[in-house]
Amino acid sequence: MNIGQKVLFELKKEISETEYERYIKKLVYDTKRSRSNLVYFNASNMLVAKWIKTKYTDKLKHLFELQNEIKPEIEITVGNQTNKAPVAIVKQSSEKSSSKSTYLNPSLKFESFIVGDSNQFAYTTAKSVAEKPGQLYNPLFIYGGVGLGKTHLLQAIGNYHIELGKRVIYTTLEQFMNTFTSHLRSQTMDRFRDKFRECDLLLIDDIQFLSRKEQTQEEFFHTFNELYNANKQIVITSDRQPNKISGLVDRLRSSFRQTTQ
Repeated sequence: MNIGQKVLFELKKEISETEYERYIKKLVYDTKRSRSNLVYFNASNMLVAKWIKTKYTDKLKHLFELQNEIKPEIEITVGNQTNKAPVAIVKQSSEKSSSKSTYLNPSLKFESFIVGDSNQFAYTTAKSVAEKPGQLYNPLFIYGGVGLGKTHLLQAIGNYHIELGKRVIYTTLEQFMNTFTSHLRSQTMDRFRDKFRECDLLLIDDIQFLSRKEQTQEEFFHTFNELYNANKQIVITSDRQPNKISGLVDRLRSSFRQTTQ
C-alpha cells in the first residue's frame, strides 16, 4: 500500500460512507507525479475534483503530514487536466520549527465534539485541563475504546492552546518512537530533548504502543519528568487503563495516575 492509499484509508475513517462511496472511492493517487511536498490525485470527473478540492484539501494535507511530517500541496486532476483552484503553499525546510508547529487537525475543537452519556465526564475534564493546564489533572490520561472521541479531545486541548500562542506538540506514540530512533542513530539527542522538553503542552496519542519498548520508555520517562516538574501539561490517550498495558515499567505506570474514561 503506497502513501496515497494509506491516506485515503485514514480519510475513510473520518467521513460518512456515503461521501466516501460517492467522492473518494474512485480517487487514484498518482505515484509517478507525486512528491513529498506536492501530491496528485486523479478524479473521475471535474465535479468530483472540485468537490474534493473544496471539502477535503485540508484533511488530506493533515493526513499526509501525519504520514511523513510534510504538509504537501494537493492537486486533483481529471485525465490530463489539472484542477487549478489555489492551495496554500507550504515551504519545506531542513529543520522543523520548534515554536508552534504541530500536526493538529484544526477542525477538532471542543465546539465540534459530540457529547453523550459515555463521554460527558471525559469532555468536562478535558475542557477543565485546557482552561487550567498543569493545575487539575497532570498528566491527564484518557482511555477508552475506538470511536469514543479520545483523539478529538486530545487535539481539542491542543487547538485551544494554539489559539493562545502556546508551544504545543501533538504526536502519536509511533511518531515519537520514530523520531527518537532517528535522532539516536544520527547522534542528535540534544535536539530531540530540546524539542520535546521545551513545549508548553505535550499530547501523546496511543501510549499503549509503548509496551515493551524499554529504551523508548526510558527516554519518555525523563521527558515526562522534565515537563511535569516544570508544571507543563501532559495529556495521553490509550485504548486501555495504565494497569492493563503490559510491558510498561512501574514508574511510568504509577506516573499515569490521573485518569478519565
